Amino acid sequence: MSIGRELRFVLYTLILVAILKSCAPAFAEEPWLTVDVTPRMSMTPINGTATVRLLVTVPRNDQNRLLCVGYDGPTFRSSCAEHVEPGARYRVEVPFSGLREGAYVAFAELHRAGGAKGSESRMVTLQFEVR
Repeated sequence: MSIGRELRFVLYTLILVAILKSCAPAFAEEPWLTVDVTPRMSMTPINGTATVRLLVTVPRNDQNRLLCVGYDGPTFRSSCAEHVEPGARYRVEVPFSGLREGAYVAFAELHRAGGAKGSESRMVTLQFEVR
């Protein structure tokens, strides 16, 4: 009789784990934005410059207000645009040209109008290099 009892305990434990795993995605917070740089490492001719593309993915949200993207390193550049329409683009690709040799940090910052919390912003950074 104890084997049946142990078997029931294992079965109930497996069912509980399956239920909890299926509920986990419902409680996970969707990331505000992601950033990718293409290419991560760029080669330039002697005394030349490089061009990189920042690909920013922003999930649609009614609270989105402003999206800023750019890079910092031997040179700095940034650009901001309103991101308020309900059909605002999901992916934004921003080319940056004229980069000299060096290590850079790409960034994207999203500002949201918050409800009970007030306004909020999140920044994502990513390193890349020009040789």
